[in-house]
Amino acid sequence: MKKFLMTLAAVMLMAVLIASAAFASDFDSTAKELSKVGMFKGTGTSFDLDRAPTRGEAAVMLVRLYGAEADAKADFSAGKISSPFTDCKNYTAPYVAWLYAKGLTKGSSATTFTPGAVCDAKQYCTFVLRALGYGDTDFKYADALTFAQSKGIYSPEIYTGKFLRDDVAAVTYQALATDLKDGSNYLLASLVSSGAIDKTAASDMTAKIETYRAMMKSMAGAEASSMDADMTMKINMNGTVNGEAMSYSTVTSGNVKTVVSGADIQSASTMTATSSGTTTKTGTWLKDGWVYMSVTSNGTTQNQKYKVDNALAMVQQMDGSADMSAQVGELAMIKSITASTSSGSTVYTLVIDGKAAAGMANKMLSEMGITSEMKISMDLGDITMTTAVSSAGLPTAINMQYSATISMSADGVSGSMKCDYDTAMKINALGSSVKITFPDVTGYTEVDMSSVTG
Repeated sequence: MKKFLMTLAAVMLMAVLIASAAFASDFDSTAKELSKVGMFKGTGTSFDLDRAPTRGEAAVMLVRLYGAEADAKADFSAGKISSPFTDCKNYTAPYVAWLYAKGLTKGSSATTFTPGAVCDAKQYCTFVLRALGYGDTDFKYADALTFAQSKGIYSPEIYTGKFLRDDVAAVTYQALATDLKDGSNYLLASLVSSGAIDKTAASDMTAKIETYRAMMKSMAGAEASSMDADMTMKINMNGTVNGEAMSYSTVTSGNVKTVVSGADIQSASTMTATSSGTTTKTGTWLKDGWVYMSVTSNGTTQNQKYKVDNALAMVQQMDGSADMSAQVGELAMIKSITASTSSGSTVYTLVIDGKAAAGMANKMLSEMGITSEMKISMDLGDITMTTAVSSAGLPTAINMQYSATISMSADGVSGSMKCDYDTAMKINALGSSVKITFPDVTGYTEVDMSSVTG
């Protein structure tokens, strides 16, 4: 029972982190949006998002990203273009012929294109970068993923494991919202301007992209690597464990500071949690790869410390992956975004696809090996997030509400919990003005975290 409840708590914390990070794994709604503008047409009865894309499918997508689908079909039918690839017939032939005529593909050999072969992330990102106007002088094929990441259209934290058509939809959507190399416009606007995509059909996507781009542009000058914020989190849980009803609610509030300087990450938080009449005060500090924690409850204080090298390395890898002004890496999972004004600030309201976030959560659980020890899954409702940005381009407040349902079974214990989260953050300072004062941690007891979770 103890292990079950501790793991449940860890999973709920993961839900908070994933919702805050706003990353995605299952892009059903994204594929539907792309379908409306003729960019992603599926495979008959479905989008087949759970399988790997083929080189032939990637060729089709690339021609569409160039806005040349109609021209490719017409020119091929008229005999104006052709290719030497004998294995490209019927559906893919016009697309591959157009790419060959433009010098955008050389095939897998002099006479074959192998349209049925799997297209991986590097190949597809290379295709997308070509559509944005980048060529061999801008990046090498071996570095295609890194270059795509710098442009905000690819995130290694999202596209882990096998590259699927699901990921193709997301990368394509990101590309449509990204500036062309020459800076003249972003890709979707360029395709609409040329007539390759119908303006009316693209109106909803255009409004969404432009509102998102406006939000990112308004915060482009903010130093977000370091932050001082006051937080309040309300959690209500209801469910059953081994058939026994359980209910739990808590209100946690306090201050969080994070300072990032290159690869060095430091943080400090002081939190007070109240639940069922019991108040617990927790101080947590991260410094030099160690977490120091002081917990006071019922008149007793425990001071402990433990190493977090692996977790810290992951955070460091994620930090600064792309310039904020270039990032559109969250857009593919946003269902809607609107803007309004309040007290001199612009308030952006985003509705984030909960199914997408849950997909990543469950993937992370599997990769962490948790699902090998117990049956566990997470469902997330859509996440509503509001961000207030001052006239100076600084985020001043972030609020988030969502629900998560976690189901688990292990060691003869099974249960399901529905958790409602309501989180509010007031940002006090950003950038170099954020300072952390660490307490004297002499005498803190070292804890082996593997023994705690075991």
